[in-house]
Amino acid sequence: MLYGSEAMAGVVNIITKKGAANTVTAGIGSSGQHHYAANVGDDRLAVHYNFNEWRHGVDVSKTATKFGSTRTTVTDAKKQSAGISYQLDDHLSLLYNYLETESKFSRYADAVKAGSTIAQGNLFNNRKYTTQRHITQLNYKDKKVKAGVYFNTGTVESKGVTNFQNTAKGDKETEAPRYNTREKNITYGADVQRRWILSPKTKWILGSSVQREQYDKLLTYTTKPAAQYARNNFGVFSQLEQAFDARNTGIFGVRETWTNGAWMDKNYHNFSASGQWLHKMDKANNLYVNVSQSFIMPTFAQMYGSSEKAIPNYNLKPQKGINYELGWKQNHGAHKWKAALFHMDIKDNISASWKDKKNEYEYTNEDFRNTGVELSWDIKDAKPLSYHWGVTVQNPESKSSPKGYWDRKYGRVQLTTGITYKKDKWASNLKASYLCKRVQTPSSEHSFDAKPYLLTTWNTTYEPDKANELSLMIRNVLDRHDVISHSSSTYYGAPISYMFHYTYKF
Repeated sequence: MLYGSEAMAGVVNIITKKGAANTVTAGIGSSGQHHYAANVGDDRLAVHYNFNEWRHGVDVSKTATKFGSTRTTVTDAKKQSAGISYQLDDHLSLLYNYLETESKFSRYADAVKAGSTIAQGNLFNNRKYTTQRHITQLNYKDKKVKAGVYFNTGTVESKGVTNFQNTAKGDKETEAPRYNTREKNITYGADVQRRWILSPKTKWILGSSVQREQYDKLLTYTTKPAAQYARNNFGVFSQLEQAFDARNTGIFGVRETWTNGAWMDKNYHNFSASGQWLHKMDKANNLYVNVSQSFIMPTFAQMYGSSEKAIPNYNLKPQKGINYELGWKQNHGAHKWKAALFHMDIKDNISASWKDKKNEYEYTNEDFRNTGVELSWDIKDAKPLSYHWGVTVQNPESKSSPKGYWDRKYGRVQLTTGITYKKDKWASNLKASYLCKRVQTPSSEHSFDAKPYLLTTWNTTYEPDKANELSLMIRNVLDRHDVISHSSSTYYGAPISYMFHYTYKF
């Protein structure tokens, strides 16, 4: 958990496991779910494939319209990926991944006002969304230098019927007005960083990055004319780690970011800094203080995208913020405690605000702030049971130009908990996340109270031997029909579902 429900950033560290077991997996579940996967390789060469499918319809949202309201159902959701990685030598590796997704969304008349031309339950419109992405990386790493070059490209397409009622006979999809958008993203670049150990107490890192972004709004019969946007991104950064004594260490960083070549001179530059102080109270207890500035540029999709529901805004500003955190950690045997006070101020936070009258999202800048406290407790080795729990009490608020005042956002109290049973060949884990004191925040009206939501997952695994594994995962164990969105639109969590897997290791 990172600052509760409104967490804006995080760090992901991916470590590939050399010599991992080769596996094949097959799974089947409710709502027409299927899953197939294979991982084959050795210390140098590895190949993987993964396929997920959810065939049957699930209601995901409810939207107000001029004639009443509609409900949206998703069907035939598919996701598959494949990739290959090759370790050329001890320092150089090559990676390629391909990802493809497909899903169908159908909107039905859910509630109809008197005098409307559409009947309740009739199909209003539909959409099919597809994506294809290619990711290629060449990475180098030794004790002092990390470097990489990459080339990534992807295409997103949406197509379907705009309104089934606007047809000659009212029931033939071929006569209905069509909707189609396609866009392509290309990103390539390089980054390098060098590490020096200046003394037993002093470490220094210096690095730089260069990136080319290109966004193509492709020509379709509803996207005219085609357009292309691009920009060049540059960055230079440095970090100094200084151990002042056996108890106190400081980590200080700076970064300069700038762009050029953007359409209509939509270029940006920013200097940001960060500092962290670590104090060891004793073997088990540590105190820390973090102060860091953030800088996030608007994406091309947010500025120029062709999505039907999310209206782009080429006047978006970059979001700039500062984050403060004061915390304590204790590691005592099987017990891990953490307590933290935090505050963040974000200027021109980029958000997608729902416009009821237009029935669409619009990208805008708004200020955002949040103050709170976070507590967590972990017991890892209390066999056969282990537990964890966490609580965040916070006060997230936003201020946009239509309102001119600070309004509540998201939820004020978030609770997370989990329990794991592990003995012999069995392992079972139940985890839950509960968010209360919630509000939904329209773009131009005051926020209003919303019911809490509870998300639950239960996973049980049985390993009869080293080669075989059986597992059962149940999502939304209590089958709650919770609203999980925080704008004035209504999006639901998926109903209860189960998935059974068999994995063979060789």
